[in-house]
Amino acid sequence: MRFYLLFVLLLPACQPEPPVEPAPVSRLYFRGISMTDENGLSLNEEDSTDWRVDDTWIEQELGLFPSNPYSICFHDGLIRVYPAFPNPVRNDLGLYFVSKANLRWTFNLVDEDLVSRQIAVHTAVEGVNSIHLDVRSITEKDTFRLYYEALDQGCVYRGHGDILFQ
Repeated sequence: MRFYLLFVLLLPACQPEPPVEPAPVSRLYFRGISMTDENGLSLNEEDSTDWRVDDTWIEQELGLFPSNPYSICFHDGLIRVYPAFPNPVRNDLGLYFVSKANLRWTFNLVDEDLVSRQIAVHTAVEGVNSIHLDVRSITEKDTFRLYYEALDQGCVYRGHGDILFQ
């Protein structure tokens, strides 16, 4: 009887463990548009997650830029990015940003699958800078994300903003 009881208690321990499901790939959702007119003036409340220095990127986002030996550094007002304009956009997208040093900026416009649609590189001078992207080739009416990365003496500053194409 003791042997039977011991056998019944140990039997579940001999069962194979169920297979471990792989962790799902994180899915990004683009929402919360900071709407602006053709002069860059806000048309609604700015999205609190857009156009800020942000070091909480997931692996897929980090893969949008070539790997580099730079460290994420506290930006202490070194850069400021203003919402893209106009947003929503049809043909030409503009962006103002302030750089307190000469920085190398890379801008990567992606769709919701993180497929690069347009990349621009800009060496900023100290002060106010701007870029303009001709986006007429993007015909989808959807939300895209403009990622940016600024490099300076071993530091990287990253952020993004969502853009509605109409």
